[in-house]
Amino acid sequence: MGKLGTAPALILFFVLILFFPAYTISAETISEINVVIDDNYPPYSFREKNGELVGISIDHWKLWEKKTGIKVNLEGMQWSSAFEKIDSGKADVIDSIFKTEERQKKYLFTQPYAVIEVPVFFHKDISGIRNLDSLHGFNIGVKKGDACIEVLKKDGITEMAEYTDYAEIIAEAAAGMIKVFCVDKPPAIYYLNKRKIEDDFKYSMNLYTGAFHRAVNKNRPGLLAVLEKGFKLISAAEYKKIEVAWRGSEIISRRELLVFLSLFVGLSLFVFMVFFVWNKSLKNEVDKKTKEIKKTLEELKLSENRFKAIFESSFDFIGLLSADGSMIDANKRSFDTFAGSFEGMKGIKIWDVPWWDANEFDTKQLKLGVSEASAGETFRYETNIRFSDGKDIKVDVSISPVMGFDGSVQMLVIEARDITEIIQAMEAVKTSEEKFRMLTEQQMMGIVIIKNEKVVFANKGFCELSGMEYKESQALTLAGFLAKLQDENGVLTEERFKECRHEITCNLMLRDNQGEAKWVAVNKKEIIFENSTATLVNIMEISQVIEVQKKLEQSVAELLKSNEELEKFAYVASHDLQEPLRMIYIYSELLIKKYGTQINSEGKEFLDNIMNGAIRLRQLIKDLLEYSRVGNKSKAEPFTDVDMNEVVQTCLLDMKSAIQESKITVNKGNLPVIRGAKTQMIRLMENLIGNAVKFTRRVKEPVIAVFAEKKGNEWEFCVKDNGIGIEEGYKEKIFEIFEKLHTQDEYEGTGIGLAVCRKIVTQHKGKIWVSSHAGEGASFYFTIADQQKI
Repeated sequence: MGKLGTAPALILFFVLILFFPAYTISAETISEINVVIDDNYPPYSFREKNGELVGISIDHWKLWEKKTGIKVNLEGMQWSSAFEKIDSGKADVIDSIFKTEERQKKYLFTQPYAVIEVPVFFHKDISGIRNLDSLHGFNIGVKKGDACIEVLKKDGITEMAEYTDYAEIIAEAAAGMIKVFCVDKPPAIYYLNKRKIEDDFKYSMNLYTGAFHRAVNKNRPGLLAVLEKGFKLISAAEYKKIEVAWRGSEIISRRELLVFLSLFVGLSLFVFMVFFVWNKSLKNEVDKKTKEIKKTLEELKLSENRFKAIFESSFDFIGLLSADGSMIDANKRSFDTFAGSFEGMKGIKIWDVPWWDANEFDTKQLKLGVSEASAGETFRYETNIRFSDGKDIKVDVSISPVMGFDGSVQMLVIEARDITEIIQAMEAVKTSEEKFRMLTEQQMMGIVIIKNEKVVFANKGFCELSGMEYKESQALTLAGFLAKLQDENGVLTEERFKECRHEITCNLMLRDNQGEAKWVAVNKKEIIFENSTATLVNIMEISQVIEVQKKLEQSVAELLKSNEELEKFAYVASHDLQEPLRMIYIYSELLIKKYGTQINSEGKEFLDNIMNGAIRLRQLIKDLLEYSRVGNKSKAEPFTDVDMNEVVQTCLLDMKSAIQESKITVNKGNLPVIRGAKTQMIRLMENLIGNAVKFTRRVKEPVIAVFAEKKGNEWEFCVKDNGIGIEEGYKEKIFEIFEKLHTQDEYEGTGIGLAVCRKIVTQHKGKIWVSSHAGEGASFYFTIADQQKI
């Protein structure tokens, strides 16, 4: 069909779009949600002694439940378990989560509600840690699933020890097992102070500053809207009340107190030394010697007190013996445990004290230990100690010599360290290994453990996938195992197999014993198996997934091609429509001029309506052309340095008459130079400032403000007015094409301007949104990256 034939149909199409608005999909209806959260993150979420889950975030959810009437089932757990719950669909929401690039692929995030500093802590004996490069070579303690793992790995740092929660990390640091660790600042300060080791660790850098969000799975945008709406119902005063209840008023920290005391003591010493120097000439040599002797005695007393404090505060059983094994002294722990006293044991042989079982083994070992220690050697063995209540514990006993200045043995030290929990832990590991074997056998996926280039374990799932018998699988070597797998180049090589790490899944072809080929997903990780390093390999059949993926890729390619053709059609059709519209307008105008006296008032009104409709439709087509140009790769304008001050000034000059006519006050801040398409920036500002002019013309004292603020790696621009404002329910709707909130008689426009704005901002990798209330004006915000790539 020719151009003249398609024109009436297209005119009817655009008229229908102009007068019939689109409808939005209703939000998700929810009566109950399940929320998971880290239960070891004070003061936001942690457990009290009675096990109750408390904290700032917990109170937020309680208030949210009260505000919305939606029941909240809140469950605290280890952070890695929380991810398993949300990923498996057993939880609707995960709280206290940082937004990262990887997590944005899986989740939708609410607005942030708390800013969290994430420092790297290190022992006070370590110096030189100032940046990420200085962390290389250290084994860094991290929590499983924590965002800092992703940050460290991006910088090539892989030496990390993963723990279940922050409390475990601080406990390991207190025990001296780790010297460097990454822990969010609030729980770090809490646990360091709780263990009274805050002075043993310091930090000189923030790894990064994150923000707490709540997140849902990416397929539930309706739930995210419900969450955001509910938290907006909580007032700033209510949030503040919760914050004060948990954080309280600021008080001076122990570190600050120590600094203050150090300065005070230093100043006092300085004054004392000045006085001492001044008075020194008046003192005779006897006074000087007397002071030196007194000082020496005080130091000896202090040294004795320090030794006694360490001696008495130890959790181990410690005793001092003479060279023949007689008791000289023992610490408080030794006597309290056995309800005895030093007076009753002084001078008796160590093998005769009531700490040991009455048996020949301990007597023989202790006598042997005293003999070897008296000769200058250290002796160790394991035995049982019996408490006064009859309870037995397992202990590691050592007897060591204390040497004098002349090299002779002055006395002996006996220590008995409780290793009951260690023994129990070893037994628990053995039980855990047995459970592991049972669980792996029940798994549907294939599980293989390779050690010393041999398959040492293969579960039932692997045997079924490969078509092998169990005994046959146990005889496989690494080479034989790889021979069953193929990548795009054929048989899988060891080099290619090394790339299939825990975080990188390889899609490979598995050929079973019957010759049938199956697509499988393979990943592996290093584990400790039977007290040495081994490789755990997970194999899952994904044949159906690969088939669906191929169909999806084909559909996406077809859809992209269709969208490109539609874009070209819209551009060409809109361009070709302008000529018929121009003819309609010109001939309607000629009719009025030439036959105006012969046409009655009703006919003139009809012609006026035709001309006005042609003008509006022409503007609509013009806006449609502009909309189709934005993002059109064939007509893409190159990015250059754009001075936004010049852009805004150009827009204000174009609107000068409308601004003066409405007596609008325009306040413009100092705007930055950004990297972008200048023509699109002008169009963006024309639309936003033009809207502000349009919707403030009925205000008594109209004011428009244009300003920008640097936030992180991007600029946030704002066009603010004190016009009629926007109702809450339309803040997203106004950015949709052809969406208008007012009739043509109230406010002119096509409903395309803000859609063009969003398309321009999106092309510049930014965001656009509005903050407004009906009758209180509107603030339109958009972001542009500080340095856009061309």
